[in-house]
Amino acid sequence: MKKQSPSEFCANYEPKKIRVYIPQNWSVRVRDYHEFRSILDQFQEIGLNVDYEEVGCHGDYEAIFWIGGPSKKPKKLIEMAKKTYLE
Repeated sequence: MKKQSPSEFCANYEPKKIRVYIPQNWSVRVRDYHEFRSILDQFQEIGLNVDYEEVGCHGDYEAIFWIGGPSKKPKKLIEMAKKTYLE
């Protein structure tokens, strides 16, 4: 049997699929708002259509993330979160 190189192995490898339950929307708090883009990129790397909107800052930055594109944007949740920061 011929030994496969790592690139040949990866080309022929079929990853095992698992089912993961993720909330449709969630809040993330970070120290630097640039981290939001990093989080977004990581989800998109695995094929999830994730968006976010920044909702406020009190030392840390906060954003609401959601899955499903603009049509699934949790508008009421975002409004409530922004009001919390204005109080």
